[in-house]
Amino acid sequence: MSNSDYNRYDIELSVSSAKLHHCDDIIKHMCHSGIMTSVTQNTTVICNHDTHVCWLETGCRLLIPNISKHSLQHLVWDPLQKSFHFHCAHVHVNGIYSGCILDYLRTSSCTGPLQ
Repeated sequence: MSNSDYNRYDIELSVSSAKLHHCDDIIKHMCHSGIMTSVTQNTTVICNHDTHVCWLETGCRLLIPNISKHSLQHLVWDPLQKSFHFHCAHVHVNGIYSGCILDYLRTSSCTGPLQ
């Protein structure tokens, strides 16, 4: 694990699922875990570009201040993903990363500095 895994950032995490009906259970998880979070419920439009079919999903935007990548993975993403069967989520770390949380949390394939 690199030192950058423990740097702390303000993170915006957006999740949605057809199985998620409200954000109350996510709020309860964050409270139980002792992680300060602002949670806003929204409705997300999801579209399949191949079939041109769109549907609505309940979404939750979590604003989590001062959290490390390690804590984001082990205290937030892993438990929420397991509980709500999320396949992915969008994560935004201002000025550092914006995209799929799986790519953000993934260990680098790079073996080290070039010789």
